[in-house]
Amino acid sequence: MDSFLELRTTKDEAVSVEVIDPAGHRPLSLKEAASTQSFQLTSAGFYSVRLANGKQDLVGVNVDRRESDLEPMPEDILALWSGKGGPDSSQQAKQGEHQDQERPQSLWWYAMVLVLVAALGESLLAARYLVTQADKP
Repeated sequence: MDSFLELRTTKDEAVSVEVIDPAGHRPLSLKEAASTQSFQLTSAGFYSVRLANGKQDLVGVNVDRRESDLEPMPEDILALWSGKGGPDSSQQAKQGEHQDQERPQSLWWYAMVLVLVAALGESLLAARYLVTQADKP
């Protein structure tokens, strides 16, 4: 973690810089801000830096190297995170298949069949009633 941030070049010696650490404090005094060439990054987090050339930067610092590891994740760990791996994965898969087989049928099919039967019955009854009313004088 003992990294240093270059704050100014040799031609920017008269201009001060501003550094704000992850806690929101200014770690450099006014005298240091006007003369320091580089700054040691001592804690993890984001540093806001206004450099001598007027450019503003946001610098991220990690303590743990594993947080910055860009290597692909191993397949076994990826399987654990996705819920597809591990020692009990075969048991979980069998249990999942078993649950799919016992899934109850949705009631809306039965309700739709009942509505269709009721509509057909009502149509037949209404047609019969209208025919008998037309036959009567």
